[in-house]
Amino acid sequence: MLVARDVPDKYQQLRLRLEIEQGRLLSWGHSFGLLQEESEEEDASRISIPEQVRYMVQGYIEPLWQKVLHFTAEAPSFVPRDKREETPSVYHGGMARRFRLDRMYAKARQGTIKFKDRINWAYWQMDKLEDLVECMRHVNGSVIALAEVKTQQEIQETVKATLMGLLSLQDTVNGLKELVVAVEEKHLDNRSSQMPLGEPNDLLLGLANLKKMRLQIGHDKNDGSLQSDLKIQPERVWPMNKMKYPSPQRQDATLDGKEGFWVEYKDYSSSEQIAGPTKDEIERHIVRELAALLISKLPSSFRVARCVGYYEEAGSFGLVFEKHAAHADQTIIPLSHCLSLETQMPSLGERIALAQGIVQAVFQLHVVGWLHKGLRPANILLFEDHNGGIAYDKSYISGFEDARPVAQPNLTEEAHSRLLNDDWYRHPDIQTVKPAHREFQYCMRYDLYSLGILLVEIALWKPVLDIQSNVGPGDIKSFILSHNTQCLQRIQFAFGRTYAEIVMNCLDPGEEMDDHTQMDSYIYYFEKLVVKPMTQMSVD
Repeated sequence: MLVARDVPDKYQQLRLRLEIEQGRLLSWGHSFGLLQEESEEEDASRISIPEQVRYMVQGYIEPLWQKVLHFTAEAPSFVPRDKREETPSVYHGGMARRFRLDRMYAKARQGTIKFKDRINWAYWQMDKLEDLVECMRHVNGSVIALAEVKTQQEIQETVKATLMGLLSLQDTVNGLKELVVAVEEKHLDNRSSQMPLGEPNDLLLGLANLKKMRLQIGHDKNDGSLQSDLKIQPERVWPMNKMKYPSPQRQDATLDGKEGFWVEYKDYSSSEQIAGPTKDEIERHIVRELAALLISKLPSSFRVARCVGYYEEAGSFGLVFEKHAAHADQTIIPLSHCLSLETQMPSLGERIALAQGIVQAVFQLHVVGWLHKGLRPANILLFEDHNGGIAYDKSYISGFEDARPVAQPNLTEEAHSRLLNDDWYRHPDIQTVKPAHREFQYCMRYDLYSLGILLVEIALWKPVLDIQSNVGPGDIKSFILSHNTQCLQRIQFAFGRTYAEIVMNCLDPGEEMDDHTQMDSYIYYFEKLVVKPMTQMSVD
C-alpha cells in the first residue's frame, strides 16, 4: 500500500500516518527479535516474550492482519511495476534496509498475495483507509504497552529517528504540511496515553515547520515583498572594529544606531570568467533563503543566532545577526581562542555541554536540508556568563559564508583557503592541497567529519594541529583512529567510551551514512550513533 501509484493529494496525510504506524510496528517487532530469520544467530539484545503475553499480542495482531488482507483484496486495479520509477514512499526503502526486510518482502511476493505489481490507489475509499490506520494505531499502542518501560522508550526513540529521516526526504511544501498534521495527531495520541513513551516530538514539529517555511520561500523567491522584508539598506548597518578577537569574515555592527549585532560576509565574484554560481544565484538561492531560515523562530536547541536580514555592498553580501538579549553588550569569543588557552581548560561538564550543543545544531541543520561547509573552531561562537566566565553551554554555530542548501549542488563553490589551517577540518577528499579535491561534490558526511575533528579538540582541549607535530591534515584522520597512536585512548580516558565511539562514527561512518544515496538512512544513523548517545552523556 505504501508504494501504491497515483496517490491523490487528499490521501497523502493518511499514507504518512500509515508509514508512521508501520515504523512503530516494525520497531516493536525488531525490539523483540521477531524480524530475524530463523537461521540467524541469537541476538543478545533479543527480548523473550512470555507465553501469556504472546497470546495477548496474537489477539491484537491477527485482526489487523485480516483487515490488511481484506483491504488489499478489494483493490481492483494493478499496474506493472516500472523498475526505473522511484518509489513514492520516501523512506520505505530505508526501513527495509534498517530492519533487514528484503528477504521478508521476497517471501511475501512468492506467497498467495501478488506484490509483484504496483497497486493503483485510485479506487480505495478514504473511510476504509482511515479505519485501517486507526486499527493499526490501536494495535501498536496495545502491543507496545505490553513491553517493559525501557523497551517502550527505545521504540519511541527509534520511531523519532525514523521520522527525522522522513522529514529529511520531504521536499515539497504540501508534503511537509501533511507530515506536520500526521505527527501532530501522533502527539495528541501520546499525550492522552498513559504509556511512558518519552517527551512529545516538539523538536520534530519545529524542524518540519522550519523546512516547510524554507521550501515555501523557495517557491516565492521572486516575490518582491519577500525581498523587501529581508534586504536591508546598507546605510542602516554600520560595521565597527570593536571585536576583541577579529575575523576577516565577521564584524561587530550597529543596526539603525543600536548595538548588539554583527555582520558575516558572503563574497561573490563579479567576473563571468570564474566558474561557480552567479551573483544573482547566490543571492536568490543562498543568501535570501539562509536569511529567511534564520530569521524564523528556531527551536531552542538550534544553536544558531537569529538573522535579521542581509544587505549588499562592495562585492559581498552581509548577513546581519542579532546577539541574544543576555549577551547584547558582550564580546564574541570564538572557540579557537579558548582552545589556545590550554591552561584554562573548562570543566568536564562544560565541555560535554559544548559538544552537545554543537552536535544538535549540525544535526538539525542537516535535517532541514542545509550544508554548513565551514565547521571549525573559529565559527563556534561563545559569550561571557554573568560571573565573567564563558558560557560553554550557550554556543552558537556561525560562519555561513560557504553554506548552501543540500538540494542545490549546482551552487557548490570551490573551497576557500582563507586561513592556512582550514584544511585540518576538511575531509581528506576535499582538502585544497590535493589536486583532485574539485572532483568531489560536498555532502553531509563532510560536515560530519568536521564535527568529529571539533569533538576531538573539545575532548583534548587543544587545536587539532597541536595534537601531533609531525602529522599533517591529510594524515590526521588515520592518526586519531589508529590504535598505535593512543589518541582514541586519550579521548576515552578524558570523556569515556561513548564519546570515543561518537568520534569514530563521525570520522569514519559506515555505508549506511552515505547521504548521496540514502538520505533517510544517514539522518537515522546520525541521530542513533551520534546525537542520541551524546545527548545522554552527563556528569554525575
